[in-house]
Amino acid sequence: MGLDENEIINNDCNIGNDNNNNSNIILNRQLVVIVTGSSDGLGKVVSGMLAKTNYFVILANRDLIKAKLVLDEILSTTPNNKNVISMKLDLSSFDSIKEFVNQFEKLNLQLDVLINNAGIYTPPFSLPEGFESQLMVNHLGPFLLTNLLINKFTENARIINLSSIAHKNSEIFNVEDLSCKSIDSYNAIKRYSNSKLYAILFTKELNRIFKKNNSKIIALSLHPGVISTTNLFKNIPNYIKLLLTISKPFTTTINTASTAIYRLAVGADPELPLLTGGEYFNINVLVDPIPQALSQENWRLLWAKSCEYCKIDDIGK
Repeated sequence: MGLDENEIINNDCNIGNDNNNNSNIILNRQLVVIVTGSSDGLGKVVSGMLAKTNYFVILANRDLIKAKLVLDEILSTTPNNKNVISMKLDLSSFDSIKEFVNQFEKLNLQLDVLINNAGIYTPPFSLPEGFESQLMVNHLGPFLLTNLLINKFTENARIINLSSIAHKNSEIFNVEDLSCKSIDSYNAIKRYSNSKLYAILFTKELNRIFKKNNSKIIALSLHPGVISTTNLFKNIPNYIKLLLTISKPFTTTINTASTAIYRLAVGADPELPLLTGGEYFNINVLVDPIPQALSQENWRLLWAKSCEYCKIDDIGK
């Protein structure tokens, strides 16, 4: 079983701070990571990797039954690290996000890494909290979660936001058209692509705010690859599922994708380039996103509108 807040133990742990300062920081406590969407797929694998590296891992999921199975599986493979716990988080609900943060604060832990991994792809049209579901789960939910946790991050914390190469197919950015209100105008694939553009814009502006405040925290985004074996594509038509099956030899393995996320989260890989924050990776390769993702005006507009939608103060002003 996982631990409750009364069973937390502290262990020494080393963290590599990559080649930003060419040193390792030795902390007299266990490093803490939150992984959203960790009940299957990439999140599950990355959580297991981090647990084996002696991180205190918090599995943040909507489905606690599935999460319990993952929790037990991870604990069975990490005999020297029993600090893996499961917590309820539904990114389609502002109240659930706020309650998650409240419960996290009760643990009296600092946060070293936040991996905003959870996401949905082309679901049936719905309007949780009044917003198109992909906007809500893929952007507004992680945006609110990150902002509410902002005072819990450690000095050298990292925030990893999962984007996608699909951001290249996004529409021209329009801050007044972030959410679609009617099924008649709902293009699920376009809305997914837009949400992954927003992940990059969010990352860029978040990192700008950190720099403005002389913070050493960095935010990064990445496309982990196209992984045909995850549940992300559960809503796609059968003929596309068939195409994914046929093209499986040319897609990214879940291990490769998970390792790409892990290396950015841990930051101890000597092959990583010098990171100043805001970078976007295509799996393991540092690349530039599309031009509209590099527009500081777009960063700022999305941030301000997201604060308005989430009803929170704008820390970027």
